[in-house]
Amino acid sequence: MEFETDTSKANLDSKAAVLEAIKGSHTVFLVTNYFDTGVPGVEIQQGKNVADAAKEAKVSHLIFSSLLSITELTGGKLTHVAYFDEKAGVERYIRQTGVPCTFFLAGYFMSNYSLMLRKGEDGAYMLAYPVSEKARFPLLATVEDTGESCESLAPVHQLIWSNRQIHQSHHQESKECSWQTDIRCYRLLHPISDRC
Repeated sequence: MEFETDTSKANLDSKAAVLEAIKGSHTVFLVTNYFDTGVPGVEIQQGKNVADAAKEAKVSHLIFSSLLSITELTGGKLTHVAYFDEKAGVERYIRQTGVPCTFFLAGYFMSNYSLMLRKGEDGAYMLAYPVSEKARFPLLATVEDTGESCESLAPVHQLIWSNRQIHQSHHQESKECSWQTDIRCYRLLHPISDRC
């Protein structure tokens, strides 16, 4: 099945602007970014604007790049992870609109490694990573993998209507990796000191 794709930009703070941008669309892929403002509540309102516009425009399928609520997952022990909790709030709202929807929960962004690897004075790299060595998680190369992963969601939305879809990467057979494996892979792509 072939799909024609167009990209539209709109000010997510304006439901009217979003409505104009998505008129006539079959499927809308929504990405919000908490860090655009860093202000609690803005991302949720933007998500509501898009969901309401999608309902009004009678969009057949809304795909939202979501995250799990850390506050809920930890039973309230961790309450300051707004960039996760806000996306979970948008997802909750979208679910109640009645718009056919799918939620894309990306794996761990591989690009985060460039932010977390620090070169020490001795030339060795250090990974600032607050997880156990036994932790496992899926990886995603955001630019390379997201489009292909989400494109695969569009033709099957009737089968997965309103269900959460979790893609570990565009390769369905990908496995969750330890951070040690992640570093070995990173080192293959980015030449760094042997002392890492």
